[in-house]
Amino acid sequence: MSTHSLTVQDRRSAALAETAPDGFTAFIQKLATSDAVDVEKAKALMELYIKGQRGMQEMQDEREYYQRMADFKEKPPEVIKRLTAKIQGSSKNGREYAFEVPYADLNAYAEAAMADLARRGITWDFEIVETPNELKVTCLLHYGLYTRRGSPATGDPRVLQSPNPFMQKGAAQSFLMRYSFCASTGLTAALPGDRNGTTLTPNAEEQGAMDESAAADFVSLIEGSGDLEELKANYLKAQKAATAAKDQQALRAFSEVKNKMFRQLSRGGHA
Repeated sequence: MSTHSLTVQDRRSAALAETAPDGFTAFIQKLATSDAVDVEKAKALMELYIKGQRGMQEMQDEREYYQRMADFKEKPPEVIKRLTAKIQGSSKNGREYAFEVPYADLNAYAEAAMADLARRGITWDFEIVETPNELKVTCLLHYGLYTRRGSPATGDPRVLQSPNPFMQKGAAQSFLMRYSFCASTGLTAALPGDRNGTTLTPNAEEQGAMDESAAADFVSLIEGSGDLEELKANYLKAQKAATAAKDQQALRAFSEVKNKMFRQLSRGGHA
């Protein structure tokens, strides 16, 4: 009696291999060993596959970025205004003005926020585009393959009057970096105070700062008042802006300029 061996080919295994996660790799290997392989077609398929995989990962990273940024903003780091900028100039009618505005520089924001963001996997850098008359800085926030383009800040790179062009550019660039980073992350700075609760006012953590140029414009507006009625109207405009910005320093500066102008106009306009 003869015996015959029976071989059963299980096609289910082949079907599973085609649908497995590494099926595309197997397909590429098959093309590589085939005499009839179309190299350009295989290259296009590989690029399409990589682009699709990258796109899916980027979408996942985008969702994760916003979740981690929301966690960061739930308890944001404290940024303190420890530096002072002196604003001085002259109004249209020739009156000189000068006052100081506290601020936090880019280094203060970096020291306060960098570690907290890095722990959440978020890093940042800046895109800088320069023309002869304009410098544009955009904060870029990264998480994995996702990049969040922040709010751009633009300005004149020659704003600093300095014989050194590198100092001019560096000062303008640092200034714009700070504003773009703040606008992109939502961080603000507070005035210094006693964290033990003895000297810090209840709302000091919420205090902000007016833009230096805007504050200077309001000082010039008050200084340019021609009579007491105009002085009152101009001061109220400045007071409203400073109150909206929660800038106590600007409020005090506007009040001092207003009082000086009041005395001057009350004496008939003579200093």
